[in-house]
Amino acid sequence: MTNKGVHISVLGLAVALLVALPAAPSTSVAGAVAAAKKVPGRTLIVKTQGLPGGTKVRVTVKRRGVVRSKTVVTTKRFKHLAPGRYRVKAAPKTGFTVTPRVKRVRITAVRGKRVTFTYQGEAAPAAVTGLQVKTRTARAITLSWNTPATASTIVVRRAAGTTAPSGPAEGTAVDVTGAPASVKDDTVAPGTTYSYSVFARNSAGTSGPQSVTTRTLAVGTVDGGANFTCGLDGTGKAFCWGVNPVGQLGNNSTTNSSVPVPVNSAGVLQGKTLTALGAGAAHGCTLSDDAKVSCWGYNIYGQLGNGTTTNSSVPVAVDTTGVLAGKTITDISVGGYHACALAGGAVYCWGYNIYGQLGNGTTTNSSVPVAVDTVGVLAGKTITQIAAGYSHTCVRDSDGKAYCWGNGTQGSLGNNTTANSAVPVAVSTTGVLNGKTLTALTSGEGHSCALADAMAYCWGYNFAGQVGNNTTTNALVPVAVNTATVLSGRKLVDISAGSSHTCALDDAGLAFCWGYNVVGQLGNNTTTNSAVAVPVVTTGVLNGKTLVQVGNGSNHSCAVDSTGTAYCWGFNTGGQLGNGTTVNSGVPVAVSDFG
Repeated sequence: MTNKGVHISVLGLAVALLVALPAAPSTSVAGAVAAAKKVPGRTLIVKTQGLPGGTKVRVTVKRRGVVRSKTVVTTKRFKHLAPGRYRVKAAPKTGFTVTPRVKRVRITAVRGKRVTFTYQGEAAPAAVTGLQVKTRTARAITLSWNTPATASTIVVRRAAGTTAPSGPAEGTAVDVTGAPASVKDDTVAPGTTYSYSVFARNSAGTSGPQSVTTRTLAVGTVDGGANFTCGLDGTGKAFCWGVNPVGQLGNNSTTNSSVPVPVNSAGVLQGKTLTALGAGAAHGCTLSDDAKVSCWGYNIYGQLGNGTTTNSSVPVAVDTTGVLAGKTITDISVGGYHACALAGGAVYCWGYNIYGQLGNGTTTNSSVPVAVDTVGVLAGKTITQIAAGYSHTCVRDSDGKAYCWGNGTQGSLGNNTTANSAVPVAVSTTGVLNGKTLTALTSGEGHSCALADAMAYCWGYNFAGQVGNNTTTNALVPVAVNTATVLSGRKLVDISAGSSHTCALDDAGLAFCWGYNVVGQLGNNTTTNSAVAVPVVTTGVLNGKTLVQVGNGSNHSCAVDSTGTAYCWGFNTGGQLGNGTTVNSGVPVAVSDFG
């Protein structure tokens, strides 16, 4: 037994010695393939490639808890390894990818292994795809997109207006963490247009932008017509209230309503979110988020713009086969018996035109939109706002100048004449508007008003003091609204002209009115006209409220507060105050079930 054991041990030792001998070098033979290069036993050779010269990475070799780690530049040998299976892991390098980072090798006593890790420089990610506005309200916009797989970070930038940020450092940053596929921006203002750019980023760089432009919904907007009122709630739905003999409430009936009723949305408004609204003498119009205009109500002059003169108690689409073909409409304004739209910095109008209020050089009514003349004073101008009055129209351009056309018999065009004009004329800037940049514009029955430097200026018909300069003399050119009384030190931010009265809001959210007041439309609990501004009563429903928008009707006024609640005051025989009664009110009352 002993000899046998010794024999086996000696034989095993001999075999071990024989195996441990180095292999004989291969001999090249002409025409034959050279043998593969072998690695000595118990050795691991690690090679890196693809990295710039001198770049160091750490490689870790591990087996059964035993770890060896070395810094590798190009090649490194791990010697005297015990035979067995090893896990070889390469460290990442900023700006590079290495796939896979882990390799498994088997080392034997007679043959080692060679492992190569190939690094590739990372590329900046591709741009995001599928960018869209997922939801929007008065206070928030949610964007969604498809994030590229190589993006480690998403950057979202925002700018007010229609010009999107072109770089990741432009505009205002929207808070984003990591690389999500959506973001909710809740730092926006109601009724404002914003443009967003979304960038994908990783350690190698930043993608180009993908951009989208959208507009937040209004907190609520109101606009008064002749004995009826319409408004948009914060979700983009339209409601009207008041008289309804020709379908001006848009609810598929001709029944008056002293509380808001929804404008019919089963037809052309199906699935639409509304972004702007206006009320005329007996018709209303709205702009939807697909840049289309729809109107309803009285249509004897073609003011619904659908190529007919037939009344409609539900919204109908304004014709887009003519001058509006291919145009993106961004705003609307509704006058007495006409309406106008803004698209691409130009204006298009339709309806009654006996005074030239359509601005196309004629006095012929049109049941489809026509282009306002741009050969004269509007040549080269970019229009940014429309203000359609009862029988005249005014606009404001990107330089803050005003232009009007239509009925000028009371000085309504502001050009120091009493002549009508079927084409635009420039509102005078030689007086109080010299050097001023207008920021808001409104038109009533025979007068118009504007804001500049947070102050109000008006022109036109003034029999009841609606121009606000403490006289009742018509103003053929703009005059400054008196600031010696309640407007002293006030900064005005919004203004609206009714038939013969005007109201404005200051930056504290308070309302002030002036002009005709026989039915309480000035809101100061009297029925006395005033040629200077008077404060609207705040001891009742407006106590502690901050008003953000004002919209006057013929002989009533309405406003919306920062929560979207609407209030009205003045004439109410048709229920146009929306409080469930037909009683006039010289102080504000809350509109029922709106906002």
